[in-house]
Amino acid sequence: MTTATLELPDVIGFVSDRAEHDDLDALGRALKARRKALRERDMAKVIENAPVITFNLNPPHFNGLTGVVKLVDTTGGKKRATVTLDKESTTRYAQASPGNEYLIGQEFYDLENVPLACLRVIGS
Repeated sequence: MTTATLELPDVIGFVSDRAEHDDLDALGRALKARRKALRERDMAKVIENAPVITFNLNPPHFNGLTGVVKLVDTTGGKKRATVTLDKESTTRYAQASPGNEYLIGQEFYDLENVPLACLRVIGS
C-alpha cells in the first residue's frame, strides 16, 4: 500500500477549484492552529544571546531591526525580551523615533519589552 503525498500546488488547486464552505472552515481552523504552533516554536527559540530580527511590530518602522537578545522575561505571563540592537538598527530606530535622535552614531541600543512573538531567530 502506498501513501499519497500532497504538494502545495495540489492543496491550492483543491481550495481554488473544489473546496466548499465546510472545507474552507476546516482549513481556517487548521491554519490558525498551525500558526499558533509555529509561533510557540519560534518563541521557544528566542533565548539570551540569540541573533534576532523584529517583525509584525507597530509602528511598522520597528520591523526589520536586528540585534541580539539580552534578556528574556516570562514572569507574570509576560513573554517579552530586551534586544540589543546593532549599530545599523540603532541608527534606523533613532531616525524613525522622534526624541531619540541622540542615538544616531551609537554602537548599540537596548530595545526593551519586545514581544517574543515579534522576534525571529536569524539563521534558525
